[in-house]
Amino acid sequence: MNLYILFSILIVVLINVNVHGYEVDFDSRAITVNGTRQLLISGSIHYPRASSAEWPHIISEAKANGINVVETYVFWSIHEPNEPGVYYFPSDGSRDDIVEFITECKRQNVFVNLRFGPYTCAEWNFGGFPVWLKNVPNITLRTMNEQYLEAMESFITETLRVVNDANLFAKDGGPIIMAQIENEYGNMEKYYDDGAKYVEWSAKLADSYDIKIPWIMCQQGEGVGSAPPAHIINTCNGYYCDEWIEKHETDFPNQPVSY
Repeated sequence: MNLYILFSILIVVLINVNVHGYEVDFDSRAITVNGTRQLLISGSIHYPRASSAEWPHIISEAKANGINVVETYVFWSIHEPNEPGVYYFPSDGSRDDIVEFITECKRQNVFVNLRFGPYTCAEWNFGGFPVWLKNVPNITLRTMNEQYLEAMESFITETLRVVNDANLFAKDGGPIIMAQIENEYGNMEKYYDDGAKYVEWSAKLADSYDIKIPWIMCQQGEGVGSAPPAHIINTCNGYYCDEWIEKHETDFPNQPVSY
């Protein structure tokens, strides 16, 4: 299980995510919910990797083991599978029903970290990219390529619309308290002449959505690719995180240490 641990004060204040709207922010110590610092321990539960009938038990077991945030990737290859602009967001309670999965998290009073790659890796075929992307003329993935940026933005915009319409963000009383833009790009950035510009573009895309929760980037900065803007929380992902903390505190004094 891939864990994100967000350090804060030792006192944990449990927030009922069924209330009508709450504010999520961060300071140098922690993610804050309605101004109160939270100790967040997150574990990966990917909705399409189990039948929906199993979700309640899996989430319950995670809670019993100390998890209070469920993090999941959003799988592009599931939700725009066959051709650009034709989306698949079922509302039938199937394993691909991301709204029902997040709703189950809400029922069980756990927060959610919604992670867009859109390249997820995650031991998932083609890293979660839909195969049709390869057939787009002149496309180059994860760069400042017009065809790719348009496809990426369209997919993220449609996903956020679906989730927002279901009132699943914190601002509406839902469990989603943070979201990720791009995933483990730092190690790849050196292979692209415009990698730093792509990181900047991704951050600006995240800013363009009025979802009122913190955005994060994973494995970006602190010697691994260019750092995101200071308002995007930089998180560590890997075996080196113990060596990363001190530099993170220096480079991002207004962010919590997150990995």
